[in-house]
Amino acid sequence: VEPEPFSRVEDGYSMAIDDDDRLITRRLLEQALEAGRADVCVGLVIRTLPNDESKTSRRYVDEIPPYFTNDAMQFLVERGVRHLLVDMPSVDRLYDEGRLSNHRIFWNIEQGSFETSETMRRRATITELIYVSDEAVDGTYLLNLQIAPFASDASPSRPLLFRILEN
Repeated sequence: VEPEPFSRVEDGYSMAIDDDDRLITRRLLEQALEAGRADVCVGLVIRTLPNDESKTSRRYVDEIPPYFTNDAMQFLVERGVRHLLVDMPSVDRLYDEGRLSNHRIFWNIEQGSFETSETMRRRATITELIYVSDEAVDGTYLLNLQIAPFASDASPSRPLLFRILEN
């Protein structure tokens, strides 16, 4: 997807943001998933455009990278996405005063809370800072996530994608 400048976005976010921030919106995700005819989408890989190899060594503190709107994240939860993989350093705005509103939406944790509950999406994962080259065409894949067995709120992973060929 190609993130949109905030000045053209109707979706919301949990704090005031700059007009030149670039966002992944609900509309962009709806269009991308419709184009891919994704009926079942347990895992979703988001590759932002432009897509070049500088993403593998970029310093993300120099400018605010793209991030999701709260409406976009709620859409992914509604669609049943359990494993979200993105080529950005965070699904939230890089400097969001520690709110992490999109992480909280994705895992169904009350905004501002540090408490877990029975309704928390415990088996859902977010993998950030992936790189997917243009050689991998958009489509349906099998995902082997390979999460390290750490007892922590973060763990390294090694996602592998295997293309499913359609007849």
